[in-house]
Amino acid sequence: MGVPGLMAPDNAVYYGCAAHAPNEHIRFEDIAPAVRYLVALLMELGSGTNNKGIAAE
Repeated sequence: MGVPGLMAPDNAVYYGCAAHAPNEHIRFEDIAPAVRYLVALLMELGSGTNNKGIAAE
């Protein structure tokens, strides 16, 4: 489609989570790593620089 997208690969799901099914669920132990990843991602996006300290244009 030519549209840029964003994907967070460390979300709180696993193979047996039945995503989008009536019995969809996540494991409690998967929440903390997902939150840490999301915080790091948002901090990176909000900083205006990339991980090498180069300012975004």
